[in-house]
Amino acid sequence: MKKKVITSILIGLLALSIGACGDAAPAGPVEEEVENQEITLTLEVWDDNLTSTKEVERTGKYTGTLVDGIPNGKGKFETQNEAGDAWYYSGDFKDGRFEGQGISCWEDDETPDRKGTYKNGLFTPDLAEFCAYVIPTGHNDMAVQEKSIQYIKSHPEFFPAKDELSLEAVKSNMDSSVEYKHLQKNVNEYLETFVTAQNLYAAQVQQYDIMGHTITMILGLDQSDYTMHTLYYPGNCDIFQGDAISYIGLPLGFATFDDTNGGQTWSSILLLSDIW
Repeated sequence: MKKKVITSILIGLLALSIGACGDAAPAGPVEEEVENQEITLTLEVWDDNLTSTKEVERTGKYTGTLVDGIPNGKGKFETQNEAGDAWYYSGDFKDGRFEGQGISCWEDDETPDRKGTYKNGLFTPDLAEFCAYVIPTGHNDMAVQEKSIQYIKSHPEFFPAKDELSLEAVKSNMDSSVEYKHLQKNVNEYLETFVTAQNLYAAQVQQYDIMGHTITMILGLDQSDYTMHTLYYPGNCDIFQGDAISYIGLPLGFATFDDTNGGQTWSSILLLSDIW
């Protein structure tokens, strides 16, 4: 009798097992490619001063990969800002947010593109991407070249060189024979070479906190020939207007900026490793 009961139980369990195996497996994520599909995204954006952030909703057209109806993977989102200016983001998405590498472009041709790293929907540039975005805004007809961007990305410990080991590595790649006249003639030859100058006059010193970065901008005047050096130091430094300064820096370009007399002044543009 006991044997019959046990056999019945085993047969019942086997039947349940067979029935379970016959059920359809749970459906996985639904992935699809769409084109110009209307969608509303929640974005985190910088304010007008680029110092704090806020969340906004934007409705626009999405082209790219959707996973369960949400942008994931590669895609492009076209929309407008509060002022009605058209812009788009193209790049990596994760869970409906900009996440990874991408670029935001405006159609007005006045707002610089934001190319680089995005986190949780927000443009969060590293130092190289920050320089490529911010520095050209103050200089006419100047762009940070890809060679410079990649060099800064590859050597973050040089900007600034905070310890003796990093500073020695910088000095080993410095050519003290390169002068202002060489940069003016063809700065492209020195985009991966550190240069130095001594005893400049700090004509202007301003510190900015922008997009999560602190940077000090210094206009250094060589009073022997009245040439101008525009210097960007990552972080705060103990330099003030009127000080005599010397520096080691990486040339980024050579350009003009609008001076207080309504004209334009030529200047070398450098990202500093050290200043004293």
